[in-house]
Amino acid sequence: MNLSFAPYIVSATSPFLEGDLAVLNTDARAVIDKRVPELAARFKQFDRSVFPQIERVYVNAAARRDLGWEPKYDMNRMLAEIVDAKLPKSIISQQIGSKGYHDEVFAEGPFPVDDT
Repeated sequence: MNLSFAPYIVSATSPFLEGDLAVLNTDARAVIDKRVPELAARFKQFDRSVFPQIERVYVNAAARRDLGWEPKYDMNRMLAEIVDAKLPKSIISQQIGSKGYHDEVFAEGPFPVDDT
């Protein structure tokens, strides 16, 4: 038996393309308007503003390709659930709730920064 291991990202498939990454970091609204206009409409519906930047995009292509895995939840399903529930949260996010990274807030953001 030959076993091998590899790291995989198991997450919803991103609606963004590789060419969007630089702009996501400077003008996320423009990319969201282009790739997921329904999301921008939902933000407006619930009187929320679209975030100015997205610093991180997870790509699950290797898990889908190598493992034949397909996520149940993606942007389209999330948007449909928000519309069905008439809430600014998907049904799965309501079930899971908010999970913070730490019990405390750091001046640098959600993670402590070591200046050494």
